[in-house]
Amino acid sequence: MGLRLPEYVNSISLNTDDRPVAFMPFGFIAFAEEQLGNGDQFGLYWPIGQEGQPPIVAETFHDEGAVMPAFSSLEVFLSQVDEQRESGHPEFPSYEADCLSPLACYEEARRMLRNRNFDAAVPLLEAAVAKLPEYTSALALLAAQYLRQKRKDEACRMAARTIISPPSFGSGEQVQRICSWLSNLDEGPADLVQDPIWQSRASLASIPSGGTKESAAYPILAEAIDIYAARGHIVTALTLMQTYSEHMNYETISFQQRYRFDFHTHWQRQREMSTRLPDGPRFLT
Repeated sequence: MGLRLPEYVNSISLNTDDRPVAFMPFGFIAFAEEQLGNGDQFGLYWPIGQEGQPPIVAETFHDEGAVMPAFSSLEVFLSQVDEQRESGHPEFPSYEADCLSPLACYEEARRMLRNRNFDAAVPLLEAAVAKLPEYTSALALLAAQYLRQKRKDEACRMAARTIISPPSFGSGEQVQRICSWLSNLDEGPADLVQDPIWQSRASLASIPSGGTKESAAYPILAEAIDIYAARGHIVTALTLMQTYSEHMNYETISFQQRYRFDFHTHWQRQREMSTRLPDGPRFLT
């Protein structure tokens, strides 16, 4: 089937060049409109496993290696562009303007937390990760709120998903704290007992970030990808493959060679595995 193009796609100029770009996640297709240049651009992004659904609109920030899941749909994006035509580059929507936007839900949840309205933040974060299951920042913050509510099993599940999810969708202290918390647990929910990330949690306290000669995390993550794929958990395997690729791209060439990582080979494997998705593959056909 391939990626489902949204309504109004004829209103934008899609970049159909299928060559991989290291800082753009697999499943992101840039378009020409409203580009800032230097790798900062808007594009369509299909959450992993939702290839048969209309995509969200995200913006990449090359220098930060970040992807902001700003608009819930192309229709909302185009509407905001029209409204802000005279003010320049389109701003990210507020929750009131786009209540289905993953970013807007996340930012509204943060506002609730600043106002100490803790319980109101949880459904907003749940909405964010329902729309974008690999939204790392939202997963980490949701895990923390589940902990606050003493929902430990659910916090464990969100923490494991945080490790699996790409740094382009979130990194920093909140993510690191949740990974560290998970690594120190002695027990967790029964449904995680056979999960390879849960089983290796003690060795995943620190997310790879470059600058070291060795990292115990990479062999663990590589093995977990193989385990998920062998079990038929293709969405999880592909999510972790994207995460692995992004972490590796922060490393030096010599580091990559030691761990036998080649970006183009890895990307080709992602393409091939995505054909196993129910509504895949994760590229235009």
